[in-house]
Parts: sequence; structure tokens; C-alpha cells
Amino acid sequence: MPRDYDILLSGFPEADRKAFYQVGRDRDYTLHQVLVHEEEMGSSMYMVELGEVSIWAKGVKLTRLGAGAVLGASSLIEPHRRTATVMAEDYVRALIFRREDVLQFFKSRPPRLFQWFFLNSFRAHMSLVRRCNDVIADLDRRLRETSA
Repeated sequence: MPRDYDILLSGFPEADRKAFYQVGRDRDYTLHQVLVHEEEMGSSMYMVELGEVSIWAKGVKLTRLGAGAVLGASSLIEPHRRTATVMAEDYVRALIFRREDVLQFFKSRPPRLFQWFFLNSFRAHMSLVRRCNDVIADLDRRLRETSA
């Protein structure tokens, strides 16, 4: 299965892919440190480089994601309230991409590159939604088995 950041940068020439990574800023997180808080306004995207994070919504742990995960890509397109809390499950290194830096990056590139990014952002987001849905379906199945 392709990693989220491979999906996000699909169709990018290698030089643009490398240049895009330079836009991100490294940040390290320790065990249980929160990267993103549910309901806070967000305009940054996170790419997990090392470690694992957990995704929590309404106090329920939905899933764990590791290196290659992309979180918050849609907030680069349109800032909005975060739909989940993201917490470090161990030592985590993430690249943080601020909306204004990403938009500046695309100003100096062909418009087609931003179009790819926009479509790929949706694909990466849907990949995350599918993983969370799988967890929910599995929990529902197990709950039904134990109550039968």
C-alpha cells in the first residue's frame, strides 16, 4: 500500500518533490505529546517521518499511523477546525507544512502542479478515512460477536 506522502506528491517531478519537502519544518514530539487538538483551527499539514501517532475523536482512539502518514492536508486548501486529536505514541518526528509557505511554493510552479496536489490531498485524506472506517467496522464486528 502506498504511503500517504507518496499519494500526496504523485505526479510531481523529482525536483519539485524534493523542493516541496524543503518547505516543511522538522519538529520532534515525545510520548503522549499532542500534535493537533480536536476542534482547534488548523492551517498546517503534518507528515510523520518517524514514530507512530494515534488519532482520537471525541475521546475515542480510532487508529494508529506510522511513518509516511499525512495529516491535515485539507487544511492547506481551506483552514478549518480539526476533526481529531493527534497524539505521539512514542518519539515522533514530523514535517510541518504551513499553509502560507505551501501557497508560496506553488506560486513559483506551473498551475498543473497545484492541481495535482489538490487532487492528491483528497486521495490522501480518503485513504485516512478508509483506515478509520476499517477500525470502526472491526470494533463493531467484535462488539456484535461478544454480545451474541
